[in-house]
Amino acid sequence: MTSSATIKQDLPPEGGYRKLDFKRVPAKQIWRWWSIIPAYIASTSIAYYLWRTTRAEIWARDLENQTATLAIMPIVIAEKDRALLKNLRRIRDEETELMKNVEGWETGTLFGEKIYKTQSDDEFRLPCLNEYYVQSKPEELSKMSMFYHYF
Repeated sequence: MTSSATIKQDLPPEGGYRKLDFKRVPAKQIWRWWSIIPAYIASTSIAYYLWRTTRAEIWARDLENQTATLAIMPIVIAEKDRALLKNLRRIRDEETELMKNVEGWETGTLFGEKIYKTQSDDEFRLPCLNEYYVQSKPEELSKMSMFYHYF
């Protein structure tokens, strides 16, 4: 089973491969120095003209937005305060309902004693986040604690 097949080896072509061209080929320049400076001056002049013509309109629009924000801000703050008081009422009612069978329990006190002895009954103390979200899911507390400094 021996065969006398001849094996032809891959050889370079006669005379060898052509020489590799590895010289640096500089990129074609699109802008010349004498065209860049006038283009810069022209674009800057056009931009300055457009800025001068539209700046009064932009400032008027910004002023209107700022006055609208200032006008609506007391309403937004009042609604936020209303929601806060509504939620505090809900928390207090929930505590009353939860502890109604515990003998001697008064809502808003710690074992019948006021928490803040120097605070009168007419004063309002804003609770900390842990007190405010005591009846909520932990995810709500972590979600709001990131944005608490905005309010």
